[in-house]
Amino acid sequence: MEQRKQQGIFQRIREISIRNLLIILTVSTTLTLGVVSVLILASTRHKSHTADSSLYSHGSSIQRLIQSSQSQSDQILDFNKPESLLSKILIPRPVGSQNLSLCRSIFVDHFNRISSRIIIPSPQRDMGSENSDSNIIRLDLPSNSTSGRNISSHHKDSVSHLSHEFSTWKLQEHSFTDQTPLGPRKFTSQIFTHDPQASHRVILSAHIDSKILGDDPDRNSFIGATDSAAPVAIILSIVKALSPILDRKLLVESQGMKSDDDDRLTLQVVLLDGEEAFKEWSPTDSIYGARALAEEWSKPISQGSRSKEMKENEKMMRSIDQIKSFILLDLIGSNDTVITNHFQNTGDLYDLWQAAEERMLRETGSHPISSSGNNGTITGRKSFFVKRNSQSETFSQPIEDDHLPFQKEGVPILHLISSPFPTVWHQNSDDRTALDLRVLREWSMLGQIAMIEYLQLEKYL
Repeated sequence: MEQRKQQGIFQRIREISIRNLLIILTVSTTLTLGVVSVLILASTRHKSHTADSSLYSHGSSIQRLIQSSQSQSDQILDFNKPESLLSKILIPRPVGSQNLSLCRSIFVDHFNRISSRIIIPSPQRDMGSENSDSNIIRLDLPSNSTSGRNISSHHKDSVSHLSHEFSTWKLQEHSFTDQTPLGPRKFTSQIFTHDPQASHRVILSAHIDSKILGDDPDRNSFIGATDSAAPVAIILSIVKALSPILDRKLLVESQGMKSDDDDRLTLQVVLLDGEEAFKEWSPTDSIYGARALAEEWSKPISQGSRSKEMKENEKMMRSIDQIKSFILLDLIGSNDTVITNHFQNTGDLYDLWQAAEERMLRETGSHPISSSGNNGTITGRKSFFVKRNSQSETFSQPIEDDHLPFQKEGVPILHLISSPFPTVWHQNSDDRTALDLRVLREWSMLGQIAMIEYLQLEKYL
């Protein structure tokens, strides 16, 4: 019966066009808030709905996602347009600079725009009743406002029985000061979590700082387009496309869920500060933000803050133990991007991303392609991913990067870094001219496909 209730909720969300549904759209009169509240009110009970969980049985849905992906992703990735997010962060952004603070504000604004306030009905209500108020599911769609959201008194009365209310993409900042070869420096990493109440998470991560080239930090002009402005933009493009799908999944899974259920898996974005060395790369002069965050997450969680699952599992008493996978993007965006597998224990996850590229090319009717410079001329390319079990796999000497402190604590790592490094690595030529827009678009699309399968989002498309 409980499964039937959940499926009925899912049916009401997906099949809005059927006449048994009444959709009430209420636009807030306060323009600065601009909240669109969607009340989905079911007037009758519906038949159960089951969806095939295989990604490949949802071809038309994936095709629609890909077709709508480019226009949305170009708002973030098209560096030829000054208003795009990537264009705005293609600036020197060394640790502690005003430019880096500006970039952080841009990232916060991005997540504010895709954030939703979700109110979940109380699981104690009879959700099968035709006239029950608990048939109301409310989702406040994101607006352009970065301020709070108002709800009319009428709507407050309508949803007063709802027991769970929170905003997606919760921001946490991890700030600290550390000693560097240039003296003490303050670092701030940003963590954005779609479902802050979930007990498990998969992480997409990249670093936000750019390297200081030369002896004078104040005269530094290094941008770091592939290192790592483009990887950050790719991640933000992926999460923008996935966010409404994650919202639907969260709403469906939460119906009838008890407060102590701890099996939800969410997506988390970790934007790390201080990856670059100030002088020469060493264990103490590199990956400052990653080292500090891994140390913080490795501390025991207080007894009162532990989830039910953690209380029952003595090996899960730290936040870092709740990470299912840590997926790190770096040095991506040029037309010579080549990815190899670095870890045996995440070989299946590597295969998933490689299969996602093949799926993307098949759905778009394309073949592996690339651009000559950034003018869009097709010259042909090999797959981004080198197949596993080849001589290119480097298990013995993986590349040193932000993943290291997490790996040492037992977190499964997928390191998506171009190897060999791009020819522009740590050169002033690593600017917008080093980027290939087609490559950026493809990485956004294949990343969406990979994460849809990993997070089992297929039936919510």
